[in-house]
Formats: sequence, C-alpha cells, structure tokens
Amino acid sequence: KSMSLTTFTYENGKYDRRNRTFYGFEKVVTEVRNPQTQAKLRYSVQKFLNDSFYTQGALIEQRSYDANDQLLAVQSNFYNLVKPDLAHTANFNTGSNHLYQASGLGEMDRTRASLLLVKTATTEYEGNQSRNLVKHFKSFDKIGNILTYEDLGSSNSDAYLASITYKTDAVYQRLPINIEIRAKSTNELLKKRTAQYNNKGSLTQSVVYLETNKTNRVQY
Repeated sequence: KSMSLTTFTYENGKYDRRNRTFYGFEKVVTEVRNPQTQAKLRYSVQKFLNDSFYTQGALIEQRSYDANDQLLAVQSNFYNLVKPDLAHTANFNTGSNHLYQASGLGEMDRTRASLLLVKTATTEYEGNQSRNLVKHFKSFDKIGNILTYEDLGSSNSDAYLASITYKTDAVYQRLPINIEIRAKSTNELLKKRTAQYNNKGSLTQSVVYLETNKTNRVQY
C-alpha cells in the first residue's frame, strides 16, 4: 500500500472588511513528504494576487523544487484587467504584480471588470541546461472566450498558432465548434477539429481532420 503526505503553509491572507469577502492567500507552500520519516521529497511555492475582488485567487508564479532545494521549474502568469462585455486584444506589456488595466475602469470597488490570462512563461531546469516556453492568449470575444492562441515552443519550427470559433447563440456561446492549429512559420494546417451539439448543449459529433481527405468522426 502506497502512502504519501502533503503539507500546506499559507501566508498573507487578505480579508476585505468593506465587502466582507476573503480574497485568499498571497503565498502557498506545498510540500510532499515521506509519511514515515517526514523527509521532504519535493515542494512548490505559489504566489497569488489577492488585492481586489477581480484578481483574487489568480496565480502569478509557481516555483517547483526538489528535496535539495534545487529549482526545477518556474512558471509566471500575466493578466489583463479589462472592461466586461467587450472584445479584447491582449496587451503583453504587463507584469505579474502590476498587471495591465484597460483605461476607464475606475476604482476597483466601484466598477465591473474581467480578468484575462494573456501570457504564461515557463522555464524548466535540468542540470546546467534550461528550456524556456512561452504561450500567448492573443484575442478574446466579449464574454472572454479565447479566439487566438500562440505557443512559441522551444524553437521557431516548434511554434504553432491556434484559432477557435464558438457557437453564436446566446445560451451556448461558450461551446467551441471549430479549432484549427497551424505552424507559425509556414501557416500549414496541422490539425483541425469541428464539433456539433444538440439544443441542450450536449456534444453530438466531433470530427478530427487527420490529413488530406481523411477524418476521424465520432458520434455521441
């Protein structure tokens, strides 16, 4: 029987007395330990935004370490705080702690806003080598659906672009109906998937386009 022990440490919680709302903790340390010896096997340190109602719980950084405190990976997340009910093109000139805010938002406790994840940057470490991975979420529709997505990969030949379209009816406008993935360098179509739904929003058919004149069709 395999057993494990996970412990959590929380720091800098914030409670908004005016709104009577807890905005979460700024830092969480998660440790995986040997349940018999209590020896630390690995751990992660997460940092969150908790300065306002709209940013509460947003992960801005995660660092992963081994038992010897050797850094294994760092992931940073970047956000835009924008007006709701409007389409948005991502602004990548934004920091983890000082995120981009659309003009005209007003005071945070007297306005409406939407928080959108626009970029992730990950660095993975192994020995004396490292690998950087960056993903861009480039554009959004008025309800926050991602329309275009870019994965820069580890090299230019490994980068790709994704475009997504959704149902247009008001009830099920978050359901994707077409996804295309293309090579960034050549615009070659690498993969395509379409979907159909019934009037209750349940998936009835998906089609994956494998190559020229070949598809994999699944009906539900």
